[in-house]
Amino acid sequence: CLLIFYFLLSIEVYLTTYTIGTFHLSFWSFGPTELRLLLCIGNIALFYRPGSDRALLGGDFYDVVQTPSGVHLLIGDVCGHGPDEAALGVALRIAWRALVLAGHTGDEVVRGVELVLLAERQDARFATIAMVSLNPALTQADVLLCGHPAPLLIRGRDVCELSGRSLPILTLLHGRTIEPFTVDLDGEWALLLFTDGLVEGRATPG
Repeated sequence: CLLIFYFLLSIEVYLTTYTIGTFHLSFWSFGPTELRLLLCIGNIALFYRPGSDRALLGGDFYDVVQTPSGVHLLIGDVCGHGPDEAALGVALRIAWRALVLAGHTGDEVVRGVELVLLAERQDARFATIAMVSLNPALTQADVLLCGHPAPLLIRGRDVCELSGRSLPILTLLHGRTIEPFTVDLDGEWALLLFTDGLVEGRATPG
């Protein structure tokens, strides 16, 4: 398992470096901000399960990237189920990661991911995404929703959606103004990002 993880990580680093032309190591020069970001990354739990019992792959994808500007989260969903949708999801995830690591934000990232989708899809497939960028102090989040369910903000037993302006799905953003909405995060909190399969697909009542 460790060998497989190493090879996947090597491929990811190569593709990102080839795309943005930069490879940077921090050499473990951690300060208070870096340690907070590391703790944030260390407390992220990821779960993936296809919506169909017989499917091993689906169109859902996600990623987490740490940069000097904060921690950036992505979750998305390519319509459909199967290897073609999974491959397209990988392409969108790598495009998002490369753009974020290159220093792009908000509008530029969304339009870049949409361009990749339009270039790589073989039919009328579309995708939804939710992007969350946390500032270095982890006290504020900039949120962009493109046809995707809003993340849930959890404070103790209180749970609420991150409410704000939602944009259409990817492929329908031409001519639209793309701006994130900002959410203040104080005290102890958690964010739950998910795809529509969590709330729409049911195998049994309840």
